[in-house]
Amino acid sequence: MAVAADVRLDREKRRWRGRLGRLGVLVALLGSLVTLVAPTAANAVTCGNPGGYVVVAGGDQFSTIYKVMWLKSSTQTFNASETRTIFNNLTTPVTGTWTSQVARTFSISAMSGITVTNWTQFFNFTVSTTITSSTTTTIGISATATVPPGGAVKGSYGVKAFNTVSDIDTYRLPRGSSSCIYEGSVRGVQQNVPTAEQGWELHQE
Repeated sequence: MAVAADVRLDREKRRWRGRLGRLGVLVALLGSLVTLVAPTAANAVTCGNPGGYVVVAGGDQFSTIYKVMWLKSSTQTFNASETRTIFNNLTTPVTGTWTSQVARTFSISAMSGITVTNWTQFFNFTVSTTITSSTTTTIGISATATVPPGGAVKGSYGVKAFNTVSDIDTYRLPRGSSSCIYEGSVRGVQQNVPTAEQGWELHQE
């Protein structure tokens, strides 16, 4: 009887050793999976090579905040400060004269963490060096054109500009660290940005 009991005990020990061994393997595999799916590599980038236009947007004694700006599109447009049309009801051509009478200011808008100067430098770098932070139309500028018999010419005075769309990513750089931590993004930021070029646009109606 003692021999049979010893045999059963030995079998139970081997069975539990097998279970514990398989459990140890499972724990080791789960540990490996946790390590593999850890998100640290997905939400951190190297500060020195973000690939966009970088501005310092603030910070405190513990970290510095960076904004990384990406231009998605830019389309040239014309910001009119005034528009007048000259009609010619005669049977012969006439000369029409337009003189600007309105001083209107077109400006770039700031947003949280990005100043007007930041935006202007960004657009100078990515769109055109003629872009300015603010442009005011000038009074007293004249233009002339021939208005055909029975026709009309529309004149608009204003500023050449661009309609832009940009994306902005925010990163935080902890003090003493060499890697930025991703904080979030703003997509599709629209800006109408003026240039230093202004004048009359004349179109026959």
